[in-house]
Amino acid sequence: MKKSHEQKVALINIKAVFLILIAVSFSACKRNFIELPEESAAQPIFETQFSINGETVNFVAGVDDYYMHTNYQADNENVLRYLGHFAEEGCQADCPSSIQFELRSTQFADETTTTNDLMVKDYEYMDLTAEDADVYQVKLDANIEEENLDSFFWGNLGGNNELKIVNQASYIHNYTVDSENRFDPILRVLSTNGHEYSLSRNVPLNGGITCSADLSMSDNNDGTYTAEVITQNINDATYFWLDDNSNGNMIAGTDLFTTSFTAPIDSFLQWSIGLLVFDGIAPECNVGITSTFSQDANGNLAYASANYDHEVLAKIENGSRYGFSQFVIQYTDENGTTYRSDLGPQSALSYLKVTSIEDYISNENSQATKKLDIQYQCNVYTETGLSLRVVDGTGTIAVAYPN
Repeated sequence: MKKSHEQKVALINIKAVFLILIAVSFSACKRNFIELPEESAAQPIFETQFSINGETVNFVAGVDDYYMHTNYQADNENVLRYLGHFAEEGCQADCPSSIQFELRSTQFADETTTTNDLMVKDYEYMDLTAEDADVYQVKLDANIEEENLDSFFWGNLGGNNELKIVNQASYIHNYTVDSENRFDPILRVLSTNGHEYSLSRNVPLNGGITCSADLSMSDNNDGTYTAEVITQNINDATYFWLDDNSNGNMIAGTDLFTTSFTAPIDSFLQWSIGLLVFDGIAPECNVGITSTFSQDANGNLAYASANYDHEVLAKIENGSRYGFSQFVIQYTDENGTTYRSDLGPQSALSYLKVTSIEDYISNENSQATKKLDIQYQCNVYTETGLSLRVVDGTGTIAVAYPN
């Protein structure tokens, strides 16, 4: 049946409206479509920067064909080295514009365990120009009973009071012998309720006796408290006490010391006690302790406590030349001149701190790796005696290790 002229016009109009609706709908869909943002470049995982003569130097893995090379290997002295190297891909060593970080093992390669070597701690720099000295390898084990432990660390290793090793209950320390053949590690415990306990004692290195001292606190229920010294192998002892009432003056006493709060007993108050124990027969048994304690509103006495054991593992003749548990930084400038931190002495302002460590993926040689956050500052030297000062160094690096 033939359509009339009016029917044909109506049909054309319907088609036109339909096409317009489709166009409008498509346009609306385009306007409302949420486009995904362009994928941004990945943030670099490994990078380091430092300053030399006021100019900042940066190395970033994944930028300008630079790569974070990782490896481990024993040197000619059979000391294992953990290596991380910022350089162009394909570079092996001493390439222009590169930097290498070398952490040396705590022990010889056949005795090494990664737990002893890769730790959050302060490291010393190796110095090949220093006079050789004997080294004692000493194993320290912390005994900590504090239930609400927040953190602990070891300090005063080798004669300075800076923080050295964090939250590592057992470790091996290489001590370069001094004239007295002993050293005095400090174990400091910090608890979540604000209590602190610090213990130091002279550790004998020539097979001397093991001695110790600890504090036991008791409430006398009259506003006073008594600290009792519990000792082992300390003879002919002299005791000196210090508390918040003594105005910084040490008080000679016995193995019992009574102190009192100056605030109402039902108020939370933290109190501190210091103790020095001198052994008149064996000076290596001298002990120092500081402790804080408190009583809460319910009358509960709280304080931290800790102790540690030691074992002398070995004495190594002229062992300082091995650089046990020390760092070496090698920097090669854009002209190919190589500077090393072990070719000369460091100043008192030099440091190398590993502030965090975590496992990372295996490298291209299927070696296990760890990621380290570091802070550093040091002198670096050429073999001809030229020197540079590297300052304000920070970075995230990786090193390989035997798994």
